[in-house]
Amino acid sequence: LRQPFRIGSPEDLQSSRGQCFKTSLNLSSPRDIILTVPGFTKVSWEVLAPHSHRISVLDISVLSLHLKYLFRMLRSGMPHLEILNVHHVIHTQSRVLGREEWASLQSTQLKNDSLSHLRSLLIPPTLLPAACLSVPHLQNLTIACSGACPECSGQRSIHTLDAYWSFMRKCPSLHYLEVSGSCEPQISPNRTESPPVPLRELRKLVFGGHVRPKWVSEVLSRFVIPVTTDIECKTTFD
Repeated sequence: LRQPFRIGSPEDLQSSRGQCFKTSLNLSSPRDIILTVPGFTKVSWEVLAPHSHRISVLDISVLSLHLKYLFRMLRSGMPHLEILNVHHVIHTQSRVLGREEWASLQSTQLKNDSLSHLRSLLIPPTLLPAACLSVPHLQNLTIACSGACPECSGQRSIHTLDAYWSFMRKCPSLHYLEVSGSCEPQISPNRTESPPVPLRELRKLVFGGHVRPKWVSEVLSRFVIPVTTDIECKTTFD
């Protein structure tokens, strides 16, 4: 299924397309749902919440202000969810979240079995500190966002190197890892030194976007990976 348009208000649901979307969700029961939501909002959450336990694939584009509704849906329990892709989008008139608001999102607690089948995850780096997403059985992880996003790149980015290592340390079963150069965090001289992260099942490591050699070196120096791991750089170095 695909949400046919951005549902931003209850009035949108009363349109013919909105009613068709709701009917499709109801008629699909009890089958699992593969769903694409091009504009996830509060109303999207309200429509999908009764069906969240049936969603197996969820691919959403979402503003920072609406991420809290995604976490509310995750908190309600999504035991069939296998693939979650969160595309972080920026709008020129959208307010940027403050650090306290991000911290509130990142501290979300889920039930133990809420994401019991999650295998593949695409998230912006600002969600790396969200411990609830770092499940031990995760196999595929992509960290990516638009290079123009002030919350994920540049001087205003709020994620740190420690967030990268802490997240991946909780995902020892990763087979595939892709890191976008546009999501490179600011490297603080006071960063915490920690042991390398063992990823002994990693089969492929990909560097995408516009990446600096220093960042590639930093990542490789922090991982313990098999000698058979395929390393790919889909980029042009500075």
